Amino acid sequence: MNMHPKHEATIKLEFDSDETFDGLPEHTIEFRIDFADMTAHGWFALFEKIMGAMGFSELSIMRGATNLAFREGRSQEDMRKVAKEYELKLIEDLPEPNDELETSV
Repeated sequence: MNMHPKHEATIKLEFDSDETFDGLPEHTIEFRIDFADMTAHGWFALFEKIMGAMGFSELSIMRGATNLAFREGRSQEDMRKVAKEYELKLIEDLPEPNDELETSV
């Protein structure tokens, strides 16, 4: 006998479009997700698909995700951890330009 039944929860997101929205014939896209097993990365992957279905470009989606991660109000320490994990450099960590070097060229 299973003493701990698996928690089940489903989320359903639906996107309805008429031809005036995106130039395509009228259509509906439905996303059904097992909510109980979703991770943060899974949620972002889901909304990437939804935004793609809505016509957002891949570049726009990438910029939005980056802005979400690296913006004012975020913990500097956490942003540095994420930057290090993805081998990125924050602007404030770049070397200052050397004024003498620039004027002598």
